[in-house]
Amino acid sequence: MLPKQPLSDTNLTGPAPRTLSQGLLPLKAQLGRPFEHEARLKDLLARQAQLNACLDLDKHEAQVVDEPREPEEKAVPASFAARILAENRAAAMVP
Repeated sequence: MLPKQPLSDTNLTGPAPRTLSQGLLPLKAQLGRPFEHEARLKDLLARQAQLNACLDLDKHEAQVVDEPREPEEKAVPASFAARILAENRAAAMVP
């Protein structure tokens, strides 16, 4: 069993209750109260559902994104003579 100790933080407006059961009485009274922000919560949940539908966040499939490919670099001949020969070969291939 828990020792009966004063609970000073459960009821801040009045004197501290002497036992745990005395501290729970005001909290039990609040259980029956309706949630004061329920209408706002419903509106926000509806808006979230609309946004999820627009963004397709409800899908459970993994989406694969193609990574952009880097263009292949043309081999550049090291010397001037090799570059001229490569250009001549390329020009000879063009009809």
